[in-house]
Amino acid sequence: MDICVFTISDNNISEAILSAHKKGINVRVISDNDKANDKGSDVYYLAEKGVDVKLDTSPNHMHHKFAIFDQKVLVNGSFNWTRSASTVNEENITVLYDASLITSFTTTFESLWNESHSI
Repeated sequence: MDICVFTISDNNISEAILSAHKKGINVRVISDNDKANDKGSDVYYLAEKGVDVKLDTSPNHMHHKFAIFDQKVLVNGSFNWTRSASTVNEENITVLYDASLITSFTTTFESLWNESHSI
């Protein structure tokens, strides 16, 4: 499970990520270094619980919102992984099974992973 999102602050989503990690699923998270320090951010919490988390090191925002599951499913859209996105915002999310898109997003994830720093 490779997750590349601007921020994570929805406790339900964070607990689902943590649950997957506890079940032995390999979980990697990349998030924005500035947003990780926002009130309510769960990024450091996930890292403290053992999830492999990295923060971008660029001077700009890492504003992606995508996840790749089992190298077979791509989830992508405007949906920030926040409580507001889950409950009140107008958001979109698309679930895709296209191998070429998954390859492209995987390449992006790996590049960002290699450029980011661990918490």
